[in-house]
Amino acid sequence: MLRDYDPNDIALVLEFVIKYDLQSEIRYIEMVIRSRANKGYGPGYIKDYLKQKGIKDDLIIISLSESGYNWDEIITNVLVKKYGGNKISSSDSKAIRFMLGRGFNYQLLAKHLTDEKVK
Repeated sequence: MLRDYDPNDIALVLEFVIKYDLQSEIRYIEMVIRSRANKGYGPGYIKDYLKQKGIKDDLIIISLSESGYNWDEIITNVLVKKYGGNKISSSDSKAIRFMLGRGFNYQLLAKHLTDEKVK
């Protein structure tokens, strides 16, 4: 539904928002990182999501590095919830694909892979 707003009113509102820093890309990025990490998503997924929203790469990389999240702990939580343990077999391609789809790369997953069959 289109509305006829006075351009002067729009300018005043935008000035107010900018003046009081009510709209901030950094705060938005931090909120997305916190939200997705708490849901068990990794840095790769979060980065791709933010890119789709039009956020610049340098802001994403800096924010992820400064986020302070322990990605190993998040991987452990996801593995325990999904598979009942903190390790997955290196031959379990389905589990590895699942974790890669969650945004965790092989370097992060390496600590959680084992050559033994995990049930």
